[in-house]
Amino acid sequence: MSIAHLWNITVDIERPTVTQGAHGEPVKTWAVIYNDIRGRLQKRKMVPIEEAESLGRDATFADFNFYTDVVYTILATDRVIYGSRTFEVLGFDNSNQMGVFQRVELEEIK
Repeated sequence: MSIAHLWNITVDIERPTVTQGAHGEPVKTWAVIYNDIRGRLQKRKMVPIEEAESLGRDATFADFNFYTDVVYTILATDRVIYGSRTFEVLGFDNSNQMGVFQRVELEEIK
């Protein structure tokens, strides 16, 4: 049975490149490395304040998972673009270890 019917959006994945500016300061530019990836964006439950603080994060951040049926090489420095929304990659895994789908944990950048 295919799970492709669950994929209801497409996203792009961007990777940064850091160069030096005119005064030696680091300048980050973003380039799309994968585009039009079909998948599903799913909001997760909010993280308890104590857990968020222990991670050094704001307790009100939105936490999402993105699922896709192709395993991509995604780095923690990458970001996911969905329409006008941008998400920072927090983690990723091949949840079932069989290459059927990949889960990417995201935090929305507001």
